[in-house]
Amino acid sequence: MKQRKSVLIINPVSGIHNKEKLLLFISTYFAKNKIECKIVKTTHIGHAIGLTRQHAEAGFNHFVVAGGDGTINEVAGVLIEFDHVSLGILALGSGNGLARHLKLPKKLSNALDIAFGDEIVRTDTGLLNGKPFFSVAGVGFDAFIAHRFSEMKNRGFRNYVKAVLKNYVRYKPQHYKINLGEQKFETHALMITFANSNQFGNNTSIAPKANISDGLIDLCIMRKPAAVAAVFLAPMLFLKKMDRTRFLKIYRTNRIEVETSLPAFIHFDGDPYILEKSKIVFEMIPASLNIHV
Repeated sequence: MKQRKSVLIINPVSGIHNKEKLLLFISTYFAKNKIECKIVKTTHIGHAIGLTRQHAEAGFNHFVVAGGDGTINEVAGVLIEFDHVSLGILALGSGNGLARHLKLPKKLSNALDIAFGDEIVRTDTGLLNGKPFFSVAGVGFDAFIAHRFSEMKNRGFRNYVKAVLKNYVRYKPQHYKINLGEQKFETHALMITFANSNQFGNNTSIAPKANISDGLIDLCIMRKPAAVAAVFLAPMLFLKKMDRTRFLKIYRTNRIEVETSLPAFIHFDGDPYILEKSKIVFEMIPASLNIHV
């Protein structure tokens, strides 16, 4: 077996954790367990992409991310280009959708044990117009809220809920053309979510049966309930029963085309971007990432 060469990439601004105490704890853990691991910090959005590529090309084969889904996305998006590399996760973000799906512990010492352990699961990668995601991606209301949330000074679930409540009533469902190969149809939807995992973040779920290692995506088309109905439906996300309501339709497939009108936002693992093309093409890369579990 190739000797492990480890690097920990930490996002100092993810989540609400005290990063100085975090770094002290991690350094103490390394010393106690005689672990050799380089530690690097990101300084801006997109920085983890360059750091990952730099270290992968330098022969590092074990990457541990201390951050949220966005930072994990940047690192993992590079790692799928390399063979014989693995990813460990210390979930420090606001939603931690991927970590929750994989049932990774929140307690840091336990998370470190797993991230530096030997058990691996091979997971799928989704591509939207060639850009990878690993947990969920989408267009519509959730992408719009991801954009609003990114503009807020403070993170955390409470502020995410504030963004939802402030914008839900006035958000208008968009028109979409869906091509699933054998099925083609048009619809108006609150949002369209591509669920690779069963987590929407913060232990909510829009696709409870989604499996990150089955080679398929759960395409979730959500109609907009009236505001009063939405209040009563919200707990269904936490109960993982939203798929039982009449407002959600799920299709399981490995290739999709969705067409919408511009301007529009799209999100990849919670990080928002401006949609550049009206047509979104989804593809799946099965068993493309090794994650420590």
